[in-house]
Amino acid sequence: MLHVTFRRVGNAEAEEVRKSLSAMRNRAAEVEEALRQESSSEEVCYLLPPSDEHLLVFASWLADPDRASSAFAASRLPVDIELKEIFAKASPGPAAAQTLYRVAVDGER
Repeated sequence: MLHVTFRRVGNAEAEEVRKSLSAMRNRAAEVEEALRQESSSEEVCYLLPPSDEHLLVFASWLADPDRASSAFAASRLPVDIELKEIFAKASPGPAAAQTLYRVAVDGER
């Protein structure tokens, strides 16, 4: 399953979020361990430029969304602790998003 979150990021926090998430490229082993624990095979994160605020888009391929959510919530891995802090700074909650189209072919992403 493709799981996508959208979070608003204020202009004051955008550079810190950009820097922290960009640095994750240098922490491959730790990020891969987090993905294994969350039953995810891939993640991608985008920071879209602002109209009034930045928008953080975080997408993951998840084999089991409930397991992923539980593993992330319980994780003590530094990379996950940092992500939780980033998400907490990003907004008081997810940004509203309307799904316009979604389709999947059995057995394929």
